[in-house]
Amino acid sequence: MRIFVSEYVCGGGWPEPTIAGSLAVEGRAMLCAVVEDLSRIAGVRVETTWDLRLGSSSLRAAQVISVGSRTEEHRQFERLARECDATLVIAPEFNRILVERCRIVEDCGGRMIGPGSRAVELCSDKLRLARHLHEAGISTIPTAQLQRDGQNPPFPFPIVIKPRDGAGSQSTYRVDHPDGLKQLLEALAEAVAERAFIVQPWLAGRPVSVALLTSQSGEEIELLPVAEQLLSDDGRFFYRGGKVPAGDVDPTRVQTTALAACRTIPRLRGYAGVDLIVPDDPATGPVVVEINPRLTTSYLGYRALATDNLAEWMLLANRFQREARWHRDPVEFDAAGKIVR
Repeated sequence: MRIFVSEYVCGGGWPEPTIAGSLAVEGRAMLCAVVEDLSRIAGVRVETTWDLRLGSSSLRAAQVISVGSRTEEHRQFERLARECDATLVIAPEFNRILVERCRIVEDCGGRMIGPGSRAVELCSDKLRLARHLHEAGISTIPTAQLQRDGQNPPFPFPIVIKPRDGAGSQSTYRVDHPDGLKQLLEALAEAVAERAFIVQPWLAGRPVSVALLTSQSGEEIELLPVAEQLLSDDGRFFYRGGKVPAGDVDPTRVQTTALAACRTIPRLRGYAGVDLIVPDDPATGPVVVEINPRLTTSYLGYRALATDNLAEWMLLANRFQREARWHRDPVEFDAAGKIVR
């Protein structure tokens, strides 16, 4: 069985002159991990692309096609998606990158290991997703379109401003007063004038996440342990890594909320991650922040905690006949997926 793993940032699709930043670091870590895990499945041969600007590839467990331009990467992406038995797409949601690449796979008759384009399109739009979850009765953060004139924000301060299609805490800000909002809007108008932003009330609590593995039929779901998210405390929410399983939370309550949210999303297959907040108020239940319809950095922590090969649940339907097994000691990892404890 030939499996195509495409990681957009390191695989040759990145449009900027240089490949750097958190998306590149996390992308490389996820690519290396999932390639290794898939290659350990009997009868599987993994193929992927690699950007020549990054030098030689360290991916020894895959057949690597080096590409020197976005045009060449696109050609190889279409070819491999068409020829291979299944494709796993890892890409950011912004600028419709993830949804368009999923559609290419579908249009050329390929099989998606992860969520289909319909699920990706819904989850990638944070405003639309918040409305969808609210209408479905899922506890989620109130969300509104940010008005660039800054007049009368719909929620009391402090508020959180983030891109409507953001990924990885990019361009996310906590704003505590009207003057701060005015300054931020001026900076955004100059730096990202064409990008849409949303506004949400800031909710005090613990940021956590839950990953789910869903069979291609959608009938079987493997719920993974609750992970603690380690975020910067400077009002920018930069991702610093995580710890799994999270301590001092009710895992059943968090998992139940995450599962209910995912069940409202059509064609949410394979691996998906749900970000939630466990409010400081004990009378308030977990609140869904967003759903990531793709592999997330938490996968690096989960695979270290698991005694099984989690990639088997992405690929093999019969693996859902038995629950995943886990080591007893918690695993802590940094933003690059490196295990630190």
